[in-house]
Amino acid sequence: MTNQVWLAVDGALLKKLRIDAEVEITTLARTHSLSTTQVKQLEDGGDSSFYTPAIKLATGRKLLMHFGADVEPLGLAPEQIKTQEPEIATVIETVETEKTKLPPRLQVVGAVVIFTGLALSGVYLSTANSESRQEKSSQQSPTLTPIATPLVESKNSGPASATSTETKTKTMDENPSECKWGDEPISVGGYQTTKPGDYVHVVANMDGAICLKDATSKLHVLHLKSAQSQTVRGRPPFEIFSHNLNGFKLFYQGNLLRLPNRGIQNITLKEQNMNEEKDGLGSLNLSNSITIGQGVTFVGSISARGKAFINGKVTGEISVDDLQVGEYGVIKGKIKSREMDVHGEIHDEVSCAEHVLVHSTGLINGNLIYGELEIQKGGRVTGSMDQSDKTFKSK
Repeated sequence: MTNQVWLAVDGALLKKLRIDAEVEITTLARTHSLSTTQVKQLEDGGDSSFYTPAIKLATGRKLLMHFGADVEPLGLAPEQIKTQEPEIATVIETVETEKTKLPPRLQVVGAVVIFTGLALSGVYLSTANSESRQEKSSQQSPTLTPIATPLVESKNSGPASATSTETKTKTMDENPSECKWGDEPISVGGYQTTKPGDYVHVVANMDGAICLKDATSKLHVLHLKSAQSQTVRGRPPFEIFSHNLNGFKLFYQGNLLRLPNRGIQNITLKEQNMNEEKDGLGSLNLSNSITIGQGVTFVGSISARGKAFINGKVTGEISVDDLQVGEYGVIKGKIKSREMDVHGEIHDEVSCAEHVLVHSTGLINGNLIYGELEIQKGGRVTGSMDQSDKTFKSK
């Protein structure tokens, strides 16, 4: 059994890691199939949403490890000291049996050895019992320790990281070997932006190096060990390179970023307007992007060269470069796009030239033509599926 329980200091650490990574409570809860109340009780206290303290402890440990915290292994309660009396009795019985076979002089020597052993065993047992009583006394008022190492605030690096990192700031003229910038880095963005875009939070899944460059060409080269993290601030957009970019978790504008493919090494992060994704139809022609907010119903066709975020109800055909369907989004009509991120429902034919991601709450009910398909646990696709290498051009 374990003496560890979820403490207030553990909750404070979890809250700080989440805030540093710019992840909302709802996003964290949805990612780990928890309720927002459970996450709040882990951070701020309370047990009503957990059946037992052990379940709360296990859930909290899982969330801390998600953010790269150095979580201590579960400690076992000290075992009671085993008494040596049964073993001594066995030895005595064996010696007594053998004594009958020995000459009288050897029997006397054997008796001396036995009594000497008993005397030493008595001293040992007395000491062991004293230590056992001290342990029992200390167990009456146990000292509980946090399950993870608290963060130490750094004066130079902004939000603190779980463990120390080796960070180098260089100018572009130095051209470090860890960074090989491409001519056309792939643009990656979040699902729904909730934070400013002047910093990137990096968590290492394994040992490795990663390069981050901001709009002023200020370069940060991070050498991170597994589970270490670092926040890099600068002026957006950011360009990021790593020989193993999938070995890192990248948090930007309140989102854990999803990379288009496993072999990608060079990406760019462009700051998205947090007010762009709002209810209503006022942003239909804003920067070639379209937003249908929650509670809004739109009937008609939609065509754009940029991004469409649908979190309301749409009846009609859609042709866009990047389609994101929110958790409350429902689309009834044929869809053509280059990339697609589905949290809600689509009821008709779908043609996506590159990557389709169906989240745990997502549903595609109809024939699907795709370049790459990724379905998270709980996501559903009903209908025929056909992989195609055809390219797509938005109107």
